[in-house]
Amino acid sequence: MVIIPADEHLLALTAIVTVVLQLFCFFVAYVAQFDKITDLAGSLNFVLIALLTFFVGSFGEGGLSLNVRAVVLTALVCIARLELAGFLLYRVLSRGKDDRFDVIRVNFFPFLGFWVFQMIWAWAVCLPVTFVNADHARGAPFGSASDIAGIVMWVVGFVVQVLADLQKDAFRGNPVNAGKWCDVGVWKWSRHPNYFGEIFRALKLEKARVAHPSPSRAYRACDEQLTHFHHHPVRARLCVIENPPFAQFGGVYMCSRVHSFPCPQTQCLDGLLSYPP
Repeated sequence: MVIIPADEHLLALTAIVTVVLQLFCFFVAYVAQFDKITDLAGSLNFVLIALLTFFVGSFGEGGLSLNVRAVVLTALVCIARLELAGFLLYRVLSRGKDDRFDVIRVNFFPFLGFWVFQMIWAWAVCLPVTFVNADHARGAPFGSASDIAGIVMWVVGFVVQVLADLQKDAFRGNPVNAGKWCDVGVWKWSRHPNYFGEIFRALKLEKARVAHPSPSRAYRACDEQLTHFHHHPVRARLCVIENPPFAQFGGVYMCSRVHSFPCPQTQCLDGLLSYPP
């Protein structure tokens, strides 16, 4: 379902939603001069984009259409971001404020600059799930070895991030460790294990997005092949594509008997060439 004309991948919609949400939260934080919603707004932005694109992408001309890949990615994004939102909210409430903003909180434009960066960060990192959800009615089946490897990557990244956050919070909560560098648990192995977990999970999302082909690219490939053979008056074959993921697009390839052309594994039938609009 397209809400904004020519926005089939929902990029404009998610950008508008992100800007509106972050600007609203910025004005609240600036006027009230507190940090209670700063990190919370960033995490919830991910959840909002994931759910919005999922439900908008679920409805098309044929009604409701779900894809396992979209369901899994949306669920993983929501789980990770809701956990992080809860932890960050607990942390700022227990501390009373966020020391990172002591200098810029009272200055309108420097403080706004942080929120602009947060807009770009949330929208850009959500692009993999946005692309999958926008096109998920025609996406590749989920469950390949690559998909399973991606799930393992996500679990590893999520566990490392949660452990890092909890271990550092417990370390800083002990008065004996005041002024000391955290070097317990996973912090023995990395200076920023929480960032490692975050990046590892983001790589999993991009891995899943790459495994999800764009229908528009499939149709363009058909167009290019039709154009290539249009000027050659040779007998052609109608090739009905069977191998995933193109089978779901209803596209066809024309394979010339005279001119060689890399054609997927197909069942070729003699006949007139038909091409879906």
